[in-house]
Amino acid sequence: GYNVVVKLRARKFYCRNQNCSKKVFSERFPDHFLPYKRSTARLDDKLLKIALLMGGNPGKRLCDTLNIETSSSSLIRAIHQKDLQPMQASTHIGIDDWAYKKGHTYGTAIIDLKNRKIIDLLPDREASSVELWLKNCTGVKIVTRDRYVKYAKGITNGSPSARQVADRWHLLKNMGDATKKMLERKRQEL
Repeated sequence: GYNVVVKLRARKFYCRNQNCSKKVFSERFPDHFLPYKRSTARLDDKLLKIALLMGGNPGKRLCDTLNIETSSSSLIRAIHQKDLQPMQASTHIGIDDWAYKKGHTYGTAIIDLKNRKIIDLLPDREASSVELWLKNCTGVKIVTRDRYVKYAKGITNGSPSARQVADRWHLLKNMGDATKKMLERKRQEL
């Protein structure tokens, strides 16, 4: 919770070889301080986690409460600078929509159900995008989804052998809506 400034003194080494393109070398600290950075590796990891979990502006507000000086742009930049590991093919995936801009622009999120991690984000909610993604990713056995017709069509065309299942959230939502309607119809009797 405290703001800490580390003043680090690094030794300089001079190359005596006349053919060397670099003349001056600086001491490296690979465990905590990366070259050309103004923060520790531990702080960079923490900022990346905050950025991935919360995004830019909400992440900035959390950093303010934790007394970490940063901007929302720096948090987003941390995400773009991160080398993401390629995800292994999953046999159980979930498909749902996500908002670029709520109420205006939506895309499709593809989630690995075993690891509970996002595998890919598609730019739209079209059946052709889901179909193309599934054709490139073989071995999918189970796909959970909502009742969106274009997702059903894309899954059927892209991976006909995959079993389509309603996801847990939509099952509970549908059950809650049905129960509410039934209780409203039977209100006088109850």
